[in-house]
Amino acid sequence: MRYGVKKNGYHGGLSPQEMVVPITVLCASDSFPAGWVEAPIDTPAWWDEPVPERRPREAAPPRLKPTQARGLGPLFDAAREKREAASPAAIARPVEESVPAWIEALLASPILGEQKALAGRTVPADEVIVRLLAALDCHGGKLTATALSRAIDYPAIRLRGLLAVMQRILNIDGYAVLTRDEASDTVELNRDLLCRQFDAD
Repeated sequence: MRYGVKKNGYHGGLSPQEMVVPITVLCASDSFPAGWVEAPIDTPAWWDEPVPERRPREAAPPRLKPTQARGLGPLFDAAREKREAASPAAIARPVEESVPAWIEALLASPILGEQKALAGRTVPADEVIVRLLAALDCHGGKLTATALSRAIDYPAIRLRGLLAVMQRILNIDGYAVLTRDEASDTVELNRDLLCRQFDAD
């Protein structure tokens, strides 16, 4: 019995997917064979999340005598929540976003304004600049490109162009304030050098 059309994997013929096995080559040095390059590591979103602080386990509270169960009432008080949401205080409550002082000083720097003018019309908005610098700073100044794209909610396909523009703005006279390592696909920020270059201390 045979199928009327050719089928990959049907007995009588094998497909590469059934025979080719992917392998990983680990190297202890930076010297690679000719034509070999280091493959980027696409880490999951939880990879760059901060490790929660472990707290010592508290002693178990003493057992109490069981009490008679009482009614818990409705799970949600829809009418009360609706009144609170419509109150003037709730409507006027602003959304607070803290921007580090050194980033605020950078945005106010006249040197940054000059660098933006030299970069042309592709300069990103200040909001994007803030998110980019804050994300790198929160992770010790270094992130993979994939993790950085997720952290600042920026399309991964456009991240390379954004980094190129930011390098033109921040890397004054060729100093490596913002760098990207193509081999490891990581982006690194030298915050101390940035603050010196832009008088943003």
